[in-house]
Amino acid sequence: MNNNVATKSTARYARAYSLTAAARARAYIAAMILLFITPVSGQENAKPSDEEVMHSTPQWGEQYLLLAPDIPLADGWEEIYDEGSFFDKPEGRILTAYAKLSATAKPNPAKTIQFYRDTMPNLGWQFSSNSKPLILIFHRDQERLEVKLTTGRLGIKLTPVANEPE
Repeated sequence: MNNNVATKSTARYARAYSLTAAARARAYIAAMILLFITPVSGQENAKPSDEEVMHSTPQWGEQYLLLAPDIPLADGWEEIYDEGSFFDKPEGRILTAYAKLSATAKPNPAKTIQFYRDTMPNLGWQFSSNSKPLILIFHRDQERLEVKLTTGRLGIKLTPVANEPE
């Protein structure tokens, strides 16, 4: 009987301790979040320098491809993670990625095309004259990027220039 009381007491202590640990973990996480989002005293109204503005994260397309974090997704598109592929070879990256319209997005092909035409040059990609109305082609360094828009689906293909189809 005495052993049973000790077991109940130990179980009660273990529950109380784990709740306390969980509460401490939540408090620690909350404190870290506040630490990083609270401005430093005296800098609330400070303007960023021109260099900070030039190197800040762009406001367009807050999502980027999982396997190619330098290629953005237009607003309203969600990457289909299990349909893409990625290979990093000595000749360069080979990527195929797909995205679908999010449930709340309305199809707007012109807006999506304009997003990529406006955004990609800011990321160092040059628009190719070989592009077609719903197939955009860009070049950067030794890479070729093709963005293909179909009904409710976006295909993105990245290949080294050496592997470019003729």
